Amino acid sequence: MPELTARLGLSLPPGQSGREAALVIEPGDLRRVAERLLCQDWFLEDVCGLDVAEGMAVLYHFAHWTRPGRVVLRVLLPHDAPVCPSIEGIYPGASWHERETADFFGIRFEGAANDTPLLLAERLDPPPLVKAPVARMSINQLWPHGEWIGSARGHALAEELMAVCGPEEEEQAARPDGHEEGRS
Repeated sequence: MPELTARLGLSLPPGQSGREAALVIEPGDLRRVAERLLCQDWFLEDVCGLDVAEGMAVLYHFAHWTRPGRVVLRVLLPHDAPVCPSIEGIYPGASWHERETADFFGIRFEGAANDTPLLLAERLDPPPLVKAPVARMSINQLWPHGEWIGSARGHALAEELMAVCGPEEEEQAARPDGHEEGRS
């Protein structure tokens, strides 16, 4: 888990209670972080896309079943190859949200069992919510400068998330089949 923690960035508005966390993660870390959220009883609220100057962003919003708190996973993808790992194998309900995001933003969700357009008759080129380059806002305008982006250490909710299920080596050793955890 330390290598995962080192790659996670945390942003939160100043003055907040510490019960909301926005994690900026690499696409390759998405499935691992989603698995860790699932094993701590976080549920997926929604998935949405954003077309910003720096690329295509996919936002996964999670809430907890029994306690306050909300987590947003932010994944930034290049405009020329917007490919994001699917988390439908971990959160089956993600399929619908990822397909809708694919319809409107042209983001491909790698590993999705069903990539049939959900709301549109066919994939449009360009997708309807992709902006002209001059119309794109920077993430710095959408994710305010007042947000702190840095280490998750010392942030109550982030500390809980980082402690999820213990170190990976112990998880794998504890599982008799040695396979990754997740629900399908």
